[in-house]
Amino acid sequence: MISQRLVVFDFDGTLYPLEDEHLAVLKESVSRSVRELSGNRWSHEAALENGLKSFYAHGLSYRSVCEEFKISMAIGHETHHRNLHLDLVPDPAQIKALEDLRDSGAAMIILTQASQEFLSRKLPMLGLETLFPAEMRLAHEDYNLAMKAHCTGPFMQAVRRARDVTGQRFHPHDVWMLEDSQQNLKIPHALGWNTVYIGRNDIPGAPHLHVQVRSLQQALQQIMSPGSATHDLTSPVIPV
Repeated sequence: MISQRLVVFDFDGTLYPLEDEHLAVLKESVSRSVRELSGNRWSHEAALENGLKSFYAHGLSYRSVCEEFKISMAIGHETHHRNLHLDLVPDPAQIKALEDLRDSGAAMIILTQASQEFLSRKLPMLGLETLFPAEMRLAHEDYNLAMKAHCTGPFMQAVRRARDVTGQRFHPHDVWMLEDSQQNLKIPHALGWNTVYIGRNDIPGAPHLHVQVRSLQQALQQIMSPGSATHDLTSPVIPV
């Protein structure tokens, strides 16, 4: 069977940029969520400080906070996204670029550590709900909150889901992972995927970041360009 192209998208900071005003909202969500997880035992300032430390170390599940108060990380993750109220608007140029990618025959799937409820609220705000139907969205409850930085499970599940929905097979060098977290691209690199880091600054000396760009549109231009694969592999189709 001929291998087709699969593009796996992170959500926060990838399918929409985290602008300066979003960062202020993110900090407010961190403080509010961590105060809630602490049962209001921590002040606003303490919640923000401890929440950001946990966020930078472990991500949006607030692992260290949840361990402190004996709460599951799934609850921590859900609490954060329930309290995150971003004002998002459609970007017509970005939508057109994603439509062009879809029309080229590529399969597209979201793999995020956010929740399905968060995706169902935010995708329509961005005008992306039809480009990513429900069956092509994987959120933390779909893979038991396994952290993308530490295990292959979420990535392999994304490939299996795309295969089951589309009936296609995907060779590693035809799979692209787009992320705003360089840590979350180490495992896709090890799997032989093409990795694209979307960030404000270049990260030197990072061989697991095959392409570094500033925006989603730049990433899509790279994917759509002839001979764009960043891996030259002869390995078999990803086992599923």
